[in-house]
Amino acid sequence: MHANRTTILLVEDDSDIADVLAEVLGEAGYTVTHAERARDVHAHLLRQPPDLLLLDLGLPNRDGMEVCRSVRRQQPDLPIVILAARSGTEDVVAGLHAGADDYIAKPFDRAVLLARIGAVLRGRRVQRAMG
Repeated sequence: MHANRTTILLVEDDSDIADVLAEVLGEAGYTVTHAERARDVHAHLLRQPPDLLLLDLGLPNRDGMEVCRSVRRQQPDLPIVILAARSGTEDVVAGLHAGADDYIAKPFDRAVLLARIGAVLRGRRVQRAMG
C-alpha cells in the first residue's frame, strides 16, 4: 500500500458489486480492503484502520444499521458512507441517525459516488484541521 493513498474498507456481501466498487475506487486512486460479513468489520478496523468505511446495509446475519452504530461508538471520527438498496426517506434518515456521514442509494452513478466520498473525506480533514 502506498503511504499517501486513502484506504477504504468496503463492506459488501455481493461479490459482483464488491468487485465493481473495488475497481471503480481503485481507478480513482483509493486502496480498497473488503469485508463480506458484518462480523469481519471490527477485525479489519483493528488490523488496518481505514480512512473511510463504505457500508452496505443488506448484510447476512447482522443489519448494517447495527454495524454503523457500533462502529460509530467505537471510532467516532471514522467517516462512514452507507450504500444501500433502501432508498426511502425513512431509511436515509435512519442511516444518518445511526452515525453515517452520507447515504447513497443503489443504483448509483460512479461519478456521484466518487464525488460524495471525496466530499466526506474533505469534510473530515477540515474538522481535524480545525479541532
